[in-house]
Amino acid sequence: MQNDSAIPDNNSDNNVRGVFRQNGSAKSEPSQPIFRCNDCGKLLDLVIEQGISARKAGLTIGIVVRTAQHYVKLYKDNVEKRLPGTKKLSRQGGNDRKLEEKHTDFLCSFYEQNVAAVLWEARDALLPAFPDLISITLSGLHKHLIKYALLALKKLDKVLATRATDNMLQLRKEIVLAWKADQAMNWQNNYIFIDETEFNMRIRRNFGRSKRGMPAKASFPSNKGITVAIIGAICEKGVVDLTLRKPKAVQKNARGMTGRYLVMDNAMIHKRPNIQKLIVDRGYKVAYLPYSPFLNPIELFWAKNYRIS
Repeated sequence: MQNDSAIPDNNSDNNVRGVFRQNGSAKSEPSQPIFRCNDCGKLLDLVIEQGISARKAGLTIGIVVRTAQHYVKLYKDNVEKRLPGTKKLSRQGGNDRKLEEKHTDFLCSFYEQNVAAVLWEARDALLPAFPDLISITLSGLHKHLIKYALLALKKLDKVLATRATDNMLQLRKEIVLAWKADQAMNWQNNYIFIDETEFNMRIRRNFGRSKRGMPAKASFPSNKGITVAIIGAICEKGVVDLTLRKPKAVQKNARGMTGRYLVMDNAMIHKRPNIQKLIVDRGYKVAYLPYSPFLNPIELFWAKNYRIS
């Protein structure tokens, strides 16, 4: 489908358009083919929203592959995330800026409640809330989120729903207040934090570095191998113990820590009467955390070991 205003490309089929054209002008540099602004928006929508390659997006819309790749690169390299070929915005945002401060506030509130929402979901929520806003492209919305709303796309940190329920928040508050009111529970020098974790051969970092335009790949074994469970204990003096073996029934108190609180999560196996009796018989006390991994400093210890393993 050949546009009257498009410049044919001798190296491609007649149904493939050239590159960007502003205001319907037929004048352009011979070495730089041009396509319409509408096509540029569609191209970037496919690349940003659906995550497909510039080549595939260009073929889908009918744009020369090299041209599509060129303009996607221009868009990604531009700090202001402007559409290629459009004029630079003024310091005040320019007269062509569709979204205002009220729209920015709405988008910030929307993403506070819907962190994992994609661009089209944000647009579908934005347009009904502001009837005077006729339309906005996904690429334009993406640019606004980055520049004005300061919302960046990041890897999701998945948290179980039960961790943030009202009952759990209240329970967490009550336990922390009770601990603070107990003079014998000195968080700085009267605690031993205990937890268990697992290691295997497939543990890798979630992020890596590679050259621009190239995926970051890391090889790992086809099977996890043996999963090793490790029990650890730390205090303000450092690591108390890391063990893979069963502890001896009787040990001397070589570290002088009798009378301390052993802090563990509230798993049912930790709260069995025989476990509590063993702890008391050895001269220790026990404190069980609600579902709050961040209250136990040993979680940071495990995270550090994952990073260097």
